[in-house]
Amino acid sequence: MKINTINVINYRSIRKLDLHCKPRFNVIAGVNGAGKSTLLSAIEIMLSWVKARIRLRTSNGAYPDFSDISKGAYQTLISIVSDPKELRWEIARVSPAYRGKDRHKSELTQLTEYADSLAIQYQKKPDDVDLPMFVKYSVNRSLIDIPTHVHKKHILDAMSLYEGKIDGGSNLRSFFEWFREREDIEREEREERKTFSYEDPQLKAVRKAISEAMSGYGDLHTRRKTPTGFELRKNGDVFRVEDLSDGEKCYLTLIGDIARRLAICNPSLDNPLDGVGIILIDELELHLHPSWQAEAIDKLRGIFPNCQFFITTHSPHIVQNLRLQDEDSLIVLDNGNVYNVDAKYGSPVNKVLSEVFGLQSLRPKPVEKAANEVWELLSEGVYEGEELDRSLSNLKALISEQDLEFADIKRQMALNKKYQENASDQES
Repeated sequence: MKINTINVINYRSIRKLDLHCKPRFNVIAGVNGAGKSTLLSAIEIMLSWVKARIRLRTSNGAYPDFSDISKGAYQTLISIVSDPKELRWEIARVSPAYRGKDRHKSELTQLTEYADSLAIQYQKKPDDVDLPMFVKYSVNRSLIDIPTHVHKKHILDAMSLYEGKIDGGSNLRSFFEWFREREDIEREEREERKTFSYEDPQLKAVRKAISEAMSGYGDLHTRRKTPTGFELRKNGDVFRVEDLSDGEKCYLTLIGDIARRLAICNPSLDNPLDGVGIILIDELELHLHPSWQAEAIDKLRGIFPNCQFFITTHSPHIVQNLRLQDEDSLIVLDNGNVYNVDAKYGSPVNKVLSEVFGLQSLRPKPVEKAANEVWELLSEGVYEGEELDRSLSNLKALISEQDLEFADIKRQMALNKKYQENASDQES
């Protein structure tokens, strides 16, 4: 399943939005309050119904709250068209105070039929039927509770992932609990087969994803001796996972949890990472160093080749790695509205910051102001004098005279002087 179009009417800050989505990466950018998380929330609501109907025919997903209806409106409507076969479903929320005859209504007929067909196939052959995976990772994923002991047992079949909310970022502890249980299963299989080389297929997928996403990292495993917990190798040395940086833990758990869910949902695939899924990530760059931000899109693209992503970001490094002419899209929001920008794959960071994120200057405001004062004088043809000297002194107090800004200023001063001298020669 992949989303083809999204239509949103009167949902929070979004009055009307019609989006055509790309099959791989749909990155949502904009300033704070532009509507990025609102759009992600609308998609989350719609996918919650897919999960609910696959799990149980009469089960309900999430509805928008009454408070989500845009100010001054009485009803909201969210609709999605997706593969396969132009599957369409709509979710409406109408204020109880609204008495108009044009009340929006939810429409779930096609979705329910699609869910029925998948559920029937799965019930007949649960080990041979692959299911689509849906998950959202909110910014709360940075609050990772890594267990030192695992007592609770989890249901490890695909249908277990269709229970509860779609937001997997609110409980990433479950990834480590699942990992410990799969290790126990792997140990039992090794004992029965009398070979240490056996590797659990699901754990193999997770280990493969982590090692490909994080160069030099690998061999995630549980430590059974005191102090118990989780360890992995980092550039040849063993580290406790809880001792890693926030960025390392956040990224490792994100990649590992996506791989875990794909492995559970795709029991028939030789490589479960080839499974189909729709993944929502709020602020992919959370806690990541710029060098990791710059690699994140290409890493996800290679590791999860058949997943569709919807990602919010404030990072120019993520935007500049989108293949906008092919299978990705950039959605720039401003107060709930989409506007077009001239962004291309490999665009310089300063261009992305200016055109996508609306940053008017790459310098601090005091420096920008001081430089502008100098250039205003230069634009008037000035090349010497007390006022120019004073403005130059103000700028020198803020930045080094070795800064390239001063080279440009000196060049313009020389041009102004030459122009004035030529003008004087012509008059004489």
